[in-house]
Amino acid sequence: PLGVCGVWHSVQHSAGRRILAIIFSLSDDNLNCRNFARAYWCGMLLVFVIAVVLTVAGISLTSAANR
Repeated sequence: PLGVCGVWHSVQHSAGRRILAIIFSLSDDNLNCRNFARAYWCGMLLVFVIAVVLTVAGISLTSAANR
Protein backbone atom coordinates (compact mmCIF):
# COMPACT_ATOMS: atom_id res chain seq x y z
CA PRO A 1 0.00 0.00 0.00
CA LEU A 2 1.12 3.52 -0.74
CA GLY A 3 1.65 5.86 2.14
CA VAL A 4 1.21 9.60 1.91
CA CYS A 5 4.71 10.12 0.48
CA GLY A 6 4.25 7.07 -1.74
CA VAL A 7 1.56 8.96 -3.58
CA TRP A 8 4.15 11.60 -4.49
CA HIS A 9 6.33 9.04 -6.25
CA SER A 10 3.41 7.48 -8.12
CA VAL A 11 2.40 10.76 -9.81
CA GLN A 12 4.11 11.02 -13.20
CA HIS A 13 3.10 14.54 -14.27
CA SER A 14 4.85 17.62 -12.90
CA ALA A 15 1.53 19.49 -12.58
CA GLY A 16 0.22 16.72 -10.36
CA ARG A 17 3.37 16.87 -8.28
CA ARG A 18 2.96 20.61 -7.84
CA ILE A 19 -0.59 20.15 -6.65
CA LEU A 20 0.52 17.45 -4.23
CA ALA A 21 3.35 19.69 -3.04
CA ILE A 22 0.81 22.38 -2.14
CA ILE A 23 -1.34 19.87 -0.29
CA PHE A 24 1.57 18.26 1.55
CA SER A 25 3.17 21.59 2.47
CA LEU A 26 -0.02 22.70 4.21
CA SER A 27 -0.70 19.34 5.85
CA ASP A 28 -0.03 18.52 9.50
CA ASP A 29 -0.08 14.75 9.04
CA ASN A 30 3.46 13.79 8.06
CA LEU A 31 6.40 15.99 9.01
CA ASN A 32 8.75 14.41 6.46
CA CYS A 33 6.34 14.94 3.56
CA ARG A 34 5.62 18.48 4.69
CA ASN A 35 9.32 19.35 4.84
CA PHE A 36 9.95 17.67 1.47
CA ALA A 37 7.11 19.61 -0.14
CA ARG A 38 8.31 22.90 1.33
CA ALA A 39 11.84 22.20 0.13
CA TYR A 40 10.42 21.46 -3.33
CA TRP A 41 8.74 24.87 -3.42
CA CYS A 42 11.86 26.61 -2.12
CA GLY A 43 13.84 24.95 -4.91
CA MET A 44 11.29 26.02 -7.51
CA LEU A 45 11.43 29.60 -6.20
CA LEU A 46 15.23 29.57 -6.31
CA VAL A 47 15.24 28.34 -9.91
CA PHE A 48 12.74 31.07 -10.85
CA VAL A 49 14.80 33.83 -9.21
CA ILE A 50 18.01 32.62 -10.88
CA ALA A 51 16.24 32.49 -14.26
CA VAL A 52 14.97 36.06 -13.83
CA VAL A 53 18.41 37.34 -12.81
CA LEU A 54 20.10 35.62 -15.76
CA THR A 55 17.45 36.93 -18.15
CA VAL A 56 17.86 40.50 -16.92
CA ALA A 57 21.64 40.18 -17.06
CA GLY A 58 21.43 38.82 -20.61
CA ILE A 59 19.16 41.63 -21.73
CA SER A 60 21.43 44.27 -20.22
CA LEU A 61 24.53 42.71 -21.82
CA THR A 62 22.79 42.51 -25.19
CA SER A 63 21.67 46.12 -25.04
CA ALA A 64 25.17 47.24 -24.00
CA ALA A 65 26.73 45.32 -26.92
CA ASN A 66 24.36 46.95 -29.44
CA ARG A 67 25.38 50.52 -28.56
